[in-house]
Amino acid sequence: GSVEKSGSGTLTVSNTTLTQKAVNLNEGTLTLNDSTVTTDVIAQRGTALKLTGSTVLNGAIDPTNVTLASGATWNIPDNATVQS
Repeated sequence: GSVEKSGSGTLTVSNTTLTQKAVNLNEGTLTLNDSTVTTDVIAQRGTALKLTGSTVLNGAIDPTNVTLASGATWNIPDNATVQS
């Protein structure tokens, strides 16, 4: 299965481990707080992903604006491209 975030506004997910096939960010902002994510985040344009607390993301992000707060980690896969 997958995790789906739809609708405007912000959804905050805290203290969890996400190992699904994918995290789909369709609208709005997804904040991951003190969580571990071992899958890719597939996002639509105009969305935002925030990694806060001690969150660790082991996967690709395609495409969205990303905010990494102090203490958060994104382990970028070998085949990833980062653009500013």
